[in-house]
Amino acid sequence: MEKKLNRFTWVQTHNELTQYLTTMKNRQKELVDLLKSAGVTAGLVNEDLKGNRIDLEEIDLFSFYCFIYNYGSEKRVQILQSIAK
Repeated sequence: MEKKLNRFTWVQTHNELTQYLTTMKNRQKELVDLLKSAGVTAGLVNEDLKGNRIDLEEIDLFSFYCFIYNYGSEKRVQILQSIAK
């Protein structure tokens, strides 16, 4: 039974991260910067009608996780560890 409890080691990290994210509602640019500094390199931009790329300044909780999960498990773990620090 003890081994089953430790099987999903990411659960505590996700719970703590979710609690943190709920405190960042009005600091979304900082969340985007956090993803960048943690190693997320793709998708953190929007494009206007003329094709100009604009850095994201707003992000919701679900999108934050989606950017992390766009990567394979090894890179995802690195990103989560960086954010957890």
